[in-house]
Amino acid sequence: MTTGEIFRKVLVKGLDPATVKVSEIMTPAPLITVNPKATTKEAATLMRVHRIRRLPVVEGGTLVGIVTTKDLMVCVE
Repeated sequence: MTTGEIFRKVLVKGLDPATVKVSEIMTPAPLITVNPKATTKEAATLMRVHRIRRLPVVEGGTLVGIVTTKDLMVCVE
């Protein structure tokens, strides 16, 4: 969920962000993840195809990190 989505779903409606549960505003979609052994190209492709900017890195069902578009930009410098 982006900051803009939070703004639209909470603040524009006059709701108090301190009382709104994440489950009320989250996007119920399958979680797109990547294995730590994947290449940066594979991660970038997943992010592009699914139009996401953050990609959880999961190994054996455990979250071990997050790759962001900013992380990938550093790889091409």
